Amino acid sequence: MNPKRVYNGDHAVSGLGRRAGASGLSLVELMIALLIGTILLIGLVQIFSASREAYRLSEGLSRVQENSRFALDYMQRDIRMAGHWGCVNDQAMTQSEKFYANGFYQMHLKSATEPALNFSQSIDVFEADNSAPGDTVAIGATGAGTWSPTIPAYLSSLSPAPTAGSDIIVIRYLSAQGVPVTEVGPDLIKTDATKWSVLTQEGVATPSLFGISDCTYLDVFQGSGVTAGSLTVSAGGMNATGFDPSSRYSASEESTRSTLYRAEVIAYYVSSNANVNEGEPTLYRARFQASGGALASTSEPLVEGIENIQLIYGQDESADLSDLTGRITRYVTGNSIMTQEQSLRIGAVKLAVLARSRERASVSDQNTLEGLGTRFTVPTDGRYRAVYETTIAVRNRLYGN
Repeated sequence: MNPKRVYNGDHAVSGLGRRAGASGLSLVELMIALLIGTILLIGLVQIFSASREAYRLSEGLSRVQENSRFALDYMQRDIRMAGHWGCVNDQAMTQSEKFYANGFYQMHLKSATEPALNFSQSIDVFEADNSAPGDTVAIGATGAGTWSPTIPAYLSSLSPAPTAGSDIIVIRYLSAQGVPVTEVGPDLIKTDATKWSVLTQEGVATPSLFGISDCTYLDVFQGSGVTAGSLTVSAGGMNATGFDPSSRYSASEESTRSTLYRAEVIAYYVSSNANVNEGEPTLYRARFQASGGALASTSEPLVEGIENIQLIYGQDESADLSDLTGRITRYVTGNSIMTQEQSLRIGAVKLAVLARSRERASVSDQNTLEGLGTRFTVPTDGRYRAVYETTIAVRNRLYGN
């Protein structure tokens, strides 16, 4: 029997042929396709996740390196200047009989009541308790820090160290650049006003502490009535004694012309910065000046993510300040430097900074780090951390200067 044919226009189509030509995916084929697609999707997600984690780790590493470099650079620059007194320095003063007998230099400030202004000691050090080489410091642990020697009020008011274990250093010196003195009177010092800007660098628009030197003498004092190119020297304020510049200094002869400098008191410490990332640990630099009859300070957050700084100090091999050799033979912690004589022997400083990334960097295996022999136990918060070290020569105490 012939199958029934269906005509559609000029073409005849078999009913059996129409059913035989129909096609599609079976359930098994569909399930296999879904499985392959899922595997590919999982692979893509894993590749994306790995790339994201690698990016976060790279970003954390880069941020830590950058912040550490800035922290080391800031501290190196200022520590190198410790003891700079114009064209003389700490070593020259200690090796001169005038230093003891004739008052080679005079500090007219009230250092007895305001230890921040003790310019006769250009480096003050404060060792965080239980943070010496061989000790372990728990980063992120709660509790107030303590130091040896005990930090004075001018430092405790800065609220240093959100956690225990971070050292503090205070340095004093005269600015790297000075202004030639053009006129000296009993209570007046004038300079070239066009060069006054060298004394207002680094954000110090109106300096109040000054040093004047002519390579024979040095005097540090508080100036008042400060304008570009002129200031007065008067009793009172933060000055402990009267000071007559004209009794020592001259502006007439080129060979003995005096130079006026800005006097610096700077402290480096670690504290939390409430304005950044819910209290991000930050390296701070505090600058102390005189405001009328009171001590004033300006604290500047320098570098975020610095959790700890460690300092150890290289001392001259000679204990005789009049016969320093310039050879550093031992390094000690700050709690071994308790007197002015011990401080004057410091010729080098070793510095270590512990820095962390601001965001999580998918790091889980950094349980212990070490800097200058001090071990740090760090929380497993996924942040990348690293320790960077350097050695700084206190160049104003180098042999032969």
